[in-house]
Amino acid sequence: MKLPRGAAHCRDLVAECCDRALVAGSDSTASTMQSFFWHILAARPVYENIVREIEASTLRPGSPPQRRYPFCKEDLTKDVEFFNDAETAPWTVEGSGQKVFWKQCSIIEYNKDGEVVNRYEICDGEGKVERDTKLWFGNGKVKEE
Repeated sequence: MKLPRGAAHCRDLVAECCDRALVAGSDSTASTMQSFFWHILAARPVYENIVREIEASTLRPGSPPQRRYPFCKEDLTKDVEFFNDAETAPWTVEGSGQKVFWKQCSIIEYNKDGEVVNRYEICDGEGKVERDTKLWFGNGKVKEE
């Protein structure tokens, strides 16, 4: 399983919990915890929510929330005809709160500093592109609204 950015921290927390259970003398508890976390973290929306909650809980009181995942890929709700007048990739979208739709594209997500935040294999989908986010689409068709 390819883990997105921030996953190493979460994976380390799971490993630490399992190690503590082993030290406490319960091999079956550690195994149960590991299985539980694996299944929960395999669901990307659940995983991303857990990472956001962990990051939010480590903020100092009064500090602004940090947005690590400003783009959330969703299932495509449009039909094939919707893409008749769409742009052909490669295409770049600068985030300004607009909705973007794509068909058979690979995607690279960048933050405001130009660092790669996430990569998506060839897929169909849609999502809202927030400010300080840039998406590069390869292959396929792309349409903004």
